[in-house]
Amino acid sequence: FRGPKNRGRPSTSNLVAVPKIAWEKRIQQLENFKADTGHLHIDHNYRHCSNLGGWAAEQSTMYRNWKEGTQHLSQDMIAKFDQLAAMGFEFNILPYYENNRSWEDHFAVLLKFKEQNNGSARVPLKYKADLRLGKWVQTQRQQYKLWQDEKKNKLTEDKVDRLNRVGFEWEVAGAGADQEEEEVEDEQV
Repeated sequence: FRGPKNRGRPSTSNLVAVPKIAWEKRIQQLENFKADTGHLHIDHNYRHCSNLGGWAAEQSTMYRNWKEGTQHLSQDMIAKFDQLAAMGFEFNILPYYENNRSWEDHFAVLLKFKEQNNGSARVPLKYKADLRLGKWVQTQRQQYKLWQDEKKNKLTEDKVDRLNRVGFEWEVAGAGADQEEEEVEDEQV
């Protein structure tokens, strides 16, 4: 037995390179994303459009470094940042290694989701704005089943109570739950 490979360290095996694409094409991808979702809150794991999430994280990091004075930028790049800002890009997308969220952090994001979605806490599994939130919701449902069966799980009674109080749906009705959740995604993003 060798034990887990990366105990306590983020995995890099699922990283996808960010291809070099013309700025104008990236702007078009952002415009399409915004037209589709109504915002530019792109999850760093969003790999569609030639890894748009990874590119957005790179831009956010470069912007943050520039604002902190640790990176010098050309006037052309500063103008491009101005263009992104004018589109509504907030430069707050963190790369995977800065994005490990605790249960409490996910819960806070769930509350924000609920506030932005007419009081619904039903997050689609493939929620484009935050893929991790959709996966976290799925994990909470799986852990709840274990909790109900009194099997080993990571939920506490307090966490279950808190999720219940915000209207968390422990079961997604119907046999085609994944399909149903993807349909809901289009309505909620």
